[in-house]
Amino acid sequence: MNRPSAPARFARRLDRLVRRTRWRTFSYGLARVAAVGGGAVLASAWALGAGTAPEGVLAWGLTLSVVAVLATVLRAWSLRPLAGLGTRRAVVARLEERGRFGNILVAAEEAVRLPGRWKAADPVGRELQARLFRRAEELLDLAGPDDVVPRPRPRTWAAGAGAVLALALGYLVIAPGEFGTGLVRLATPWPEARTVATGGLYGEPGADFVVAGGDVDLAALDFAGGPGPGVCEIRTGSGLWQPVVTRRDPVHP
Repeated sequence: MNRPSAPARFARRLDRLVRRTRWRTFSYGLARVAAVGGGAVLASAWALGAGTAPEGVLAWGLTLSVVAVLATVLRAWSLRPLAGLGTRRAVVARLEERGRFGNILVAAEEAVRLPGRWKAADPVGRELQARLFRRAEELLDLAGPDDVVPRPRPRTWAAGAGAVLALALGYLVIAPGEFGTGLVRLATPWPEARTVATGGLYGEPGADFVVAGGDVDLAALDFAGGPGPGVCEIRTGSGLWQPVVTRRDPVHP
């Protein structure tokens, strides 16, 4: 069984560091996006779901504000950091910015990337190259994702994302209808189309109150059709429902 060469072994370990760094950066950015962007979505959905008809300027303003917040935090905390960590060269350059590795990792990465420039034809050159990779592997033992990209207050951001998730689940359990309505209105802020149903009973505007013993006329439009008048019941306060006689008057457009 052939053992991997020093350059191949170093490249494999450096690739592992690149993957770990990208994953840690992605998860950290995701927690920050969830804490800020998720909070904005949740608050806006609550405001739109609680209103009776939050259309026009309010709905459009909240929707555009949430889109702007999400786009900003995604670009700043997720896309931009990941874009600068796609290669070994970028990762070792970040490590050297911390000033702890004396350009050893940079030289070893270049030796892997440009083998022709670092080709060692004599024993002295081969020994120097072997020492370079040994020292580079020792330094990789000391390097971690946080040495490449520091993460300020990771527990705070994780707690914030967890709090937003808990609030969303609580809102979904307590008021699922309002939560769903708020999300729909947030995604579609334009006014809802209102059409008259083909069937149903719709009350006509009339007196809201009547003095005891007095009379009041009640009327409704019946779009259900069919023979005979509709069934009507009334009650006073919290009393029992009482049937009343109704009369059907056809209305022609």
